[in-house]
Amino acid sequence: MEKGAFTWFGYVLPLAQQLEAIAKAGFDAVMLWWGDSLADYYGTPEQRARMVERSGLAVDSVHLPYEQVNALWQKDNGALVAAYLGWIGECARFGYPRVVLHATSGDTPPPQSREGLEAFACIAAEGRRLGVEVAVENTRFPQLLLDVMHAPSCESLKFCLDTSHGHLRGDTGLLLEALGARLSCLHLSDNDGREDRHWLPGNGQIDWRQTARLLAGAGYEGCLSLEVVPREDEKSMGPEAFMQKAYRRLSAFEERVLAARAD
Repeated sequence: MEKGAFTWFGYVLPLAQQLEAIAKAGFDAVMLWWGDSLADYYGTPEQRARMVERSGLAVDSVHLPYEQVNALWQKDNGALVAAYLGWIGECARFGYPRVVLHATSGDTPPPQSREGLEAFACIAAEGRRLGVEVAVENTRFPQLLLDVMHAPSCESLKFCLDTSHGHLRGDTGLLLEALGARLSCLHLSDNDGREDRHWLPGNGQIDWRQTARLLAGAGYEGCLSLEVVPREDEKSMGPEAFMQKAYRRLSAFEERVLAARAD
């Protein structure tokens, strides 16, 4: 299976150095952040594309901005919908296969609305038109995620499983039962059951044998992608050593997934 990592892994570095550390560790692919909030480190879209190409890494997915996503559920959401369509268009221009977005953000869920479901339908339609998969990630409010995924004209939307979010809510198994056939990408990380720590698999409380069985049961064959940062006692390792450790942990998880498939 392909193995990937998010370019942000806890060390403040220019994108070229992040990519270098990921590639040197042995990873096959990356998840990129989009939008302008990290432009000082990531550069323009064109600069990002050139740096990724030079790294030799594939792009598994692009994470779209989520800070304002609750506004998609409001009546006056046209500007934000247009922004998402523009980001999808940029990713299509560079040949990136999929984007990931949230259905909600923060601790207070927006009320479910016709405008919100229509916004996601519009985003899904643009993905279909441009040949870019649009995957929706599980966050704090699974019911709104399910409402989006089962809404009219949203049948093409895919599912992105975040194991840390699922562990905090205790709903990983339920979500995979409902959406496993639409699973297209992963955000793998661990936590202590209290906060979304983004630790390496094995540094927290998640049962990774069970997670491997769930992924095997869903028939998942895509990229195993980490979204991790160092624990406090790992920060002094430095970026290259940390990513090498991350690769070893991910390889061990890959063995569990393959073993679960064979059972």
